[in-house]
Amino acid sequence: MKLVKDFINYEIVFYWADESLTPCSPHLHSITAAEEWWKKYLFSQYQGPERRKSIVDRRSNHDKRNSMDKNQYSRSNPLGRRESDKPVKVEIDLFQEKIKEFK
Repeated sequence: MKLVKDFINYEIVFYWADESLTPCSPHLHSITAAEEWWKKYLFSQYQGPERRKSIVDRRSNHDKRNSMDKNQYSRSNPLGRRESDKPVKVEIDLFQEKIKEFK
């Protein structure tokens, strides 16, 4: 899935879409909301036994991440191993194209 930023009904919205750009999520009003939806979706798809008690990665806390980065025994992959540990970013920006129509 890819995160899409779009301009619909005079609002900036974010949504997750598949390869054919068919929306997979509802319209969300922030990247934070999009990230939360995505993590819940990923956790709902996992069929094995879940060891984590929370879907929130402890490294998402800025202070905790800094202390882990300074720790000489920190892991080789500071962002984590799971796909849900990595920060989300907009991959398709339809907003820029649509906003040009108003200039």
